[in-house]
Amino acid sequence: MNTPMALNKIYHKNKDFWTPPQTNTMTKLGEYLRASFPTANLSDNTESLKEFDIFVLLPGKNFVISDLLNFCEPKNPVGLIVDEKYKAEVSVWQRNIKSDKIFLSNLFFISDLKNMIGLIASAFYSNPSKKLNITAVTGTNGKTTFVNACANIVANISGISGYIGTLGAGIFKKKTGAIVAEKLSAFGLTTPSAITLQRILNFFQKKGVKDIFIEASSIGIVEGRLIGCQIESAVFTNLGHDHLDFHGSILNLAKAKALLFSSTNLKNVICPLQSTSQNHIKQEKIIYDQIYKTSNVISVGVNYAGKLGKNCISLNSQSCTAAGSVFSLADKNCKSHNFIIPTLGDHNLRNAALVAGYLKVKGVTLFECAKKLTNFKMPDGRLELHRKKDCPSVYIDYAHSPEALKETLLTLQKLMRGIKGELICVFGCGGNRDKTKRSSMGLVASSIASKGYITSDNPREEKISDINREIFSGIEVGNRVKWVEVIDRAIAIKMAIEKSNYQDIILISGKGHENYQIIGKERVPYSDREEVQKALQNYQPNNKPQEI
Repeated sequence: MNTPMALNKIYHKNKDFWTPPQTNTMTKLGEYLRASFPTANLSDNTESLKEFDIFVLLPGKNFVISDLLNFCEPKNPVGLIVDEKYKAEVSVWQRNIKSDKIFLSNLFFISDLKNMIGLIASAFYSNPSKKLNITAVTGTNGKTTFVNACANIVANISGISGYIGTLGAGIFKKKTGAIVAEKLSAFGLTTPSAITLQRILNFFQKKGVKDIFIEASSIGIVEGRLIGCQIESAVFTNLGHDHLDFHGSILNLAKAKALLFSSTNLKNVICPLQSTSQNHIKQEKIIYDQIYKTSNVISVGVNYAGKLGKNCISLNSQSCTAAGSVFSLADKNCKSHNFIIPTLGDHNLRNAALVAGYLKVKGVTLFECAKKLTNFKMPDGRLELHRKKDCPSVYIDYAHSPEALKETLLTLQKLMRGIKGELICVFGCGGNRDKTKRSSMGLVASSIASKGYITSDNPREEKISDINREIFSGIEVGNRVKWVEVIDRAIAIKMAIEKSNYQDIILISGKGHENYQIIGKERVPYSDREEVQKALQNYQPNNKPQEI
């Protein structure tokens, strides 16, 4: 794959990425705009643009400058910030419309606006990140689980916390001993735009939320969405195969994630004790080389057999059942009592270990860390169990990379031990996204699951049959007979459940919490949860156990 030259430049420019030479100028512009228009908001979205806002026209794919300007003109923004490369086009439009709208008197042309807007937005919203404790987590898998679980546990300790990521933005509050979630907004991206991020941080700061946990996607990092955000702690989960349609290679993906750990004023890093990937050790080293430039690095592992150093923690798993995992924590000096984490799978134990690493950064003792992990809570759509008497167990999960699908299936495979049932998988791959992982997904699923259904998963503008053909190419020829293509995802779920035995375990993978399918350019309402519940409701038990 060819990577755009602009991206290649970013991957190699650690020095000026977070604090470019123009920082002071951009900060002054943000302060000027805030002072001049105290009731305005910055907006980079035509749908959310309101009257008397300041519209930010960022470079993007497949858009026409004049169309955007024609759209925003009747909304009466008070100002307009545009990338300098569009100056000529804006001038032509301005001459043609002969308008005296106020925003034409407040035009600002900024070079490299995508990497400057975070600095402008931060100053405009009074630099909220400087008043907050921000933790950013990057990695191919586990970001959402870490962010939501850690925010939940911190709210248990301090009473309140905030999160920003795949599930949107929200606040966890402790009320009468229980944690209550207050969802604020969804923005359709793992890491929101720089403007949206700064606005949310400003809101958190005003609400008295101090501890904030942010998912930092590799794309979000290189697109500069976190520039202007002062990050106190950073977390690395793992490196796997995803987003290569954007980055071009695993090497560039690693360089993108490594950028997070070069962030200005970074104090702490939490990362795995050992490599997270057998296939990408060389690329992963790029991340670790950057990590170990940070002054305080906490390394964590699961069932780590080596000698633990001063800043190392091992989560030791004793047993695993459908109810959770029995574990203890150990560091250089001691070992905690046994506790239960209400979650399944080695990958989630690794997420829990990273949470323990964060708590250590905050000065929580080893014993207290272990106790706090008993409040570890999985987010929506992650190994979410749906069960009805005399029916198969159905799990909904977001796994949409080869590594994530493998971990999830292996976890469920362990639950099959001693059970005369089959492990069934229903999954697909997204359209207009990384095509190189499709065959790998097919290979992983067919190597672990007994059988399954290959279906649709946000096909976008690709033919579902074309996507599925690439998935099937990864399945060994002799094994393909066990896999059925069912284009309609709802029908695939219905078939998987109605044809199953009550002892079977079914994984519905890929969409997790999502309540839509992206077909063409439209988001069509759709929910795996609803389809699973309907199918379970109508399920006629096969080989029902005898009543005694």
